[in-house]
Amino acid sequence: MKEKSFTIEQFKEAYQKATVSEAAESFKQTKDIEIGIAMTFMSVILIKKTEEILLGEEEKAQSPAKVESAQ
Repeated sequence: MKEKSFTIEQFKEAYQKATVSEAAESFKQTKDIEIGIAMTFMSVILIKKTEEILLGEEEKAQSPAKVESAQ
């Protein structure tokens, strides 16, 4: 392995770049997780709403039958 020498200033600059790069990647991953959670939550809401609509339509379809059988 070839040895290289760096000044303290070069090391500081490289370290700061690495830190910023890692922070940006971490932030991106956090945002991806937040988006995933939000999408999952929306899916649950949509499924619940779909269920409510279907149950409402089922009740409407059964209501006339109940009225007719009561007469």
